[in-house]
Amino acid sequence: MSDSDDMDSCDFAHISDADAGTAPEPEQLALLPPNHPLLRKFQQSLKEHLLRTKYELENEIAEIKYQVKLKEQRREEQGLALYDMQQKMGFQEEQIKDISAVIEKHIQNRQVEESIVTTLKKEYDEKIKLAKCFKTMYQERMAELEHLQSLGSNIKKWAFDVEDEVKNAKRIVSRDSQLQNQLSQEKRKSDILFYRLDMEVKKREAELQSIFDEEIHMKEVVNILNMSIADANTDLEVLQNEHKRLTQAWSEVIIAIQLRDKILFQVKDTIRKYRESIKLKVTGIEAIKKQIGKEMELNKKLDSFKQRLADDTNSLRRDLSLTSSLPFSSSVSSAHEFWDHRT
Repeated sequence: MSDSDDMDSCDFAHISDADAGTAPEPEQLALLPPNHPLLRKFQQSLKEHLLRTKYELENEIAEIKYQVKLKEQRREEQGLALYDMQQKMGFQEEQIKDISAVIEKHIQNRQVEESIVTTLKKEYDEKIKLAKCFKTMYQERMAELEHLQSLGSNIKKWAFDVEDEVKNAKRIVSRDSQLQNQLSQEKRKSDILFYRLDMEVKKREAELQSIFDEEIHMKEVVNILNMSIADANTDLEVLQNEHKRLTQAWSEVIIAIQLRDKILFQVKDTIRKYRESIKLKVTGIEAIKKQIGKEMELNKKLDSFKQRLADDTNSLRRDLSLTSSLPFSSSVSSAHEFWDHRT
């Protein structure tokens, strides 16, 4: 019920503004008796209005407190969610640091292995060149051996021819001493030739033995080279496997970094939204606090008005016992003036 309805119910609207603005004479001033129906109705309407206003204000204050409590709870939940996200981000950063350390270690190992492989490759190339040189030397020695073998067969053939000539010469020596001397000379020549041939054969045999020894040594070198090549192939295979594993690890790290960046972007976006929401909520809370302050000031004013009204009612009741004999119209005009003054 509004103030205008209260005024209408008390029939204050039928009193003219001129009469309300005119100050009555002291002998014309009169108030309604305490048990008058209009005064009771006015007091009851005013009391109901004040109680209704107080109830509405209390409900609004309770609703505001409830909304503030809900917003505080949401703020705490958002803070917990943000804390969990920060913990997850910290854990992921530690994992990325560990993976980066492992990758750095693998990179160092890879560099060491690559330097070892480079050294082995150089040694392998040098050994290949040495093997080619030994092979060329072996072919030359084999050609010399074939030449010596053909020379040995020719020497044997010459020896047989010389023996035949010596035998023929011995047959003839008995016939002719001159021929015998000639045969002696031929024999000396043949002996010298045999001696030279024997020395040449021994020399060629020594060279042949040296060639055989070099061949054995070359076979040993070839075996060592084959073992080195096998070891180098094994190291190369291990290095390739390590390279594949490092590549896979790098791929996982890149995926982890992309996931971390995505989560970080989401967290930053969520934090930004939370901050905007918190700012809006803080602004709303400040506005609500201001509204609560205004409502509390209004409530204080209403309480003060209610207290003044109670004091005036008590004063009217005291004065009513002294002026109960005045006319009814004067009391109505005085009540209307009092109400206009209070409102």
